[in-house]
Amino acid sequence: MILRLFRSNQPELGLLLPVIGLALWLPAWWLNQPADFSMALLSFGPLNQPWPDIWGILIGFGLVVLGALLFNNLFQRYELIGRKNQLPGLCYVIAFSWSPFLLQYSHILIAQIFVLLVIRRIMLIYRQPNVVRELFDVGLFLGLAGLFYTPAILYLLGCWASLGVLRPFSLREYLMPVTGVLCIGGLFFGLNFIFEWEAVASLEQTWYPIERVFPVGIFDWFKYLIAGILLLMTVVAMPSFMSALTRSTKRDRNLKMILLVFGVNTVALYFLFLLMPEFGSNVMLLAFPVALMLVYAVADKRVNWMISGLFYALLLSALVNNYGMWLMH
Repeated sequence: MILRLFRSNQPELGLLLPVIGLALWLPAWWLNQPADFSMALLSFGPLNQPWPDIWGILIGFGLVVLGALLFNNLFQRYELIGRKNQLPGLCYVIAFSWSPFLLQYSHILIAQIFVLLVIRRIMLIYRQPNVVRELFDVGLFLGLAGLFYTPAILYLLGCWASLGVLRPFSLREYLMPVTGVLCIGGLFFGLNFIFEWEAVASLEQTWYPIERVFPVGIFDWFKYLIAGILLLMTVVAMPSFMSALTRSTKRDRNLKMILLVFGVNTVALYFLFLLMPEFGSNVMLLAFPVALMLVYAVADKRVNWMISGLFYALLLSALVNNYGMWLMH
């Protein structure tokens, strides 16, 4: 029922995204998850003070809904799925809300919004002869993302790989995103020196992720159930995504490859920090590639009952995970 509803091309269905998000986020009001201020150059002042838990929940939820709207608009504007609908936004909300780990404010949520703007800007330069300004804007967005989540600077790799997908670019064009990042960095560190924010010292203190109070699931094994569903959905999504690549025009293939590049970049970032125990990784990093996988698993109108069943099983598991943790708490 939910899938059929969101596959229809009705813009007003976007109003249901906050409703579904609220259903998933409601347990956060009682779980009191601490806000995650780690790994940010802006880890001082209001962005590093212990907020009342309700502030973190409200801001985190608002950022997830805003990200869902941008994510959905990205798919609609560039026709990245067969038919314009609200499914991408729904998948984004679920991907960022399936675990108590995610029901909190994190600087990653703000960085992810800037990454979506980066992807949007890169897609805008397709077949444009003069793209220096757009590539500089890409660097500005990356620089802003890096202020909120410092490792986001590594998305430069995704930017360069995406440019390689679109067409040959000159060295000057490849360096423009770096110039944008350096401009944001230079402005920030200049203000940091003038106003004595001590941003570097704050970053050294907050680089380590916060201690988590709750496990991922209501039981030790429940996280493996959700991981299994996500793995099956990934297997399901691959043929659908590859079919979209082979049957589309060259433009569509290139734009979809940009999504794949940034998804792989995000997964690599997650495993990079997972392999560095002294830093730790944040499961929220996986939400963006999970959202991409869900979209291509369920967006096809010919999706059968098994795929739909997996989707509903994931949604049900997310509800059980969040509400079960709240009841146990």
